[in-house]
Amino acid sequence: MIGLVGLGILGFLYLPEITVKEANTNSGIANTNANTNTNQPKIISDSDFAKVTASSTRKPDKGNFYDPQLAFDGNSRTGWCEGAKSAGVGQWIVFDFKEEVVLNEIIIQPGYFKTQKIWNDNNRLSSAVFTFSDKSKQTFSFPNEMTEQKLNIGGVKTKSVMIGIKGIYKGQADAQDTLISEVKFVVE
Repeated sequence: MIGLVGLGILGFLYLPEITVKEANTNSGIANTNANTNTNQPKIISDSDFAKVTASSTRKPDKGNFYDPQLAFDGNSRTGWCEGAKSAGVGQWIVFDFKEEVVLNEIIIQPGYFKTQKIWNDNNRLSSAVFTFSDKSKQTFSFPNEMTEQKLNIGGVKTKSVMIGIKGIYKGQADAQDTLISEVKFVVE
């Protein structure tokens, strides 16, 4: 009998802590699901939400593909490569959203993020012009580093985003191909 009472006391002391942790975990999931219906920011990073097109696309090479959708597939090891005969300045990629959004940030991987060597070997953005559906524009410059860049857009209402290549850093092995590995949009 004393053993059962002792277990009951131990259960009383430790069970509330376990229950609270489980409740917090469960409420976190519930809050995450509940937030999808509020004005909380969300990240859009796949082609289910937007149609992606480009001014040009490099032809497949050695089993690698460079279609515009590959810059919006959640995979840093793929990307869009422009297909112009030059280094790509003036080429563009467009994301046409299924509905108008309030765009707070753009997260971009300027270059081919497959490996550090491949990133170094190919051209990457030094600057780009972002054009929105209302024809407003914002220009951003990027460091010559293989790092994801977060751009504060400031709450622009838009149905599309065009990223135009304004300037490039030349690749060590290929100065003709400019790539963008991934683009994500932080919206309300």
